[in-house]
Amino acid sequence: MPYRWCRRHAARIRAAIRYPGGRTAHGNTRDISLEGAFLEVEMVDPPPNALVQLLLSIDGKQFCLPAVVVRHDIEGVAIRYHSPSDELSRRLHGCLRESHGIELQTPSYA
Repeated sequence: MPYRWCRRHAARIRAAIRYPGGRTAHGNTRDISLEGAFLEVEMVDPPPNALVQLLLSIDGKQFCLPAVVVRHDIEGVAIRYHSPSDELSRRLHGCLRESHGIELQTPSYA
């Protein structure tokens, strides 16, 4: 398992993963961090490194982030954000702070 640089926060947020070709799996996040999230979704067996879209719905606000599948198991799918824009990241972080009290921290590599 890869080393995680960012703290994960338990958070149930309505989410979906849109796969290439348009298939979408709906569910909720189990946890979220500055770098990615784990989603409890119905299994559609995505291959590792597949490029997907992460769709989040937080207090009526919709977010669509490019992401990469890290792994999947019977509980769901782990994804890593794939180069989201700075503006999108700021909006997502602000919304998480306001609605869930989650403060996503910049990783410390020291």
